[in-house]
Parts: sequence; C-alpha cells; structure tokens
Amino acid sequence: MSINNKNKILFLIELPPPMHGMTYINQIIYDNFKDRDEYVFYNTNFTIDVNEVGNVSLTKVFKNISIMFGAWKVFYNYKPDRVYSLLSASLFGIIRDFMINLPAILLNKQLILHLHGFTYYKIYKK
Repeated sequence: MSINNKNKILFLIELPPPMHGMTYINQIIYDNFKDRDEYVFYNTNFTIDVNEVGNVSLTKVFKNISIMFGAWKVFYNYKPDRVYSLLSASLFGIIRDFMINLPAILLNKQLILHLHGFTYYKIYKK
C-alpha cells in the first residue's frame, strides 16, 4: 500500500528535554512510530529545563513563534490528513497552540486534541 492510500498523521508533540511525565510518554510514542511513513513528528517543546515551565521570557516568546512557523512548514510540506496536537494548560499556551493548529483548522483537517490536566476549566472560569 502506498503512502497516498494511508491516513497521514502529523504529531505536534513535546519531546524531552526536559524529561517529565508528558515528554516521557511522547518519547515512547515517537520511538515506536518514527519509522512509519504515514507519521511525521514535529517537536513543539520550547523549554530545556523543567524549572522553566510556567515562566515567561522574551526568549520563549521568540522560540514559540519559531515553533509555530516550523509547524506550519511541516504541515504544508507533509499535507497530513489528521493532526494530533497537545494543548497547553495556560492561556498563552492555548493561544500559541491555536496558532500552531491554524492551518489544520483553515483547511478543515481532522484535529485530534489531547487535553492534559484540569487547568482548562480554571481558564474558562476567568
């Protein structure tokens, strides 16, 4: 079966470092599926140290903009049928993830959204 007959999936996931629960599981997924032609992975991780998680800096803003444009480039080059994306649990992260997923939204691709944590309800209540 050629790749044209398969459902191509773009995985927008955070890979280590830093190593924590989510990046550990994502690394397992990546290691098991990275050699399959119908899957492409793009690392959306913008932190190196677990102590950076939750901190805002100008460097991280520019890193996130770079990740967004990189994700768009992978999307347009790979032309996936589906996009698997983790959603951040902060207001800035949700806006960033929306922008990263914008091509899939505009081109009506199936989005598989992985919501991690209970923080979304707290953000919604604000």
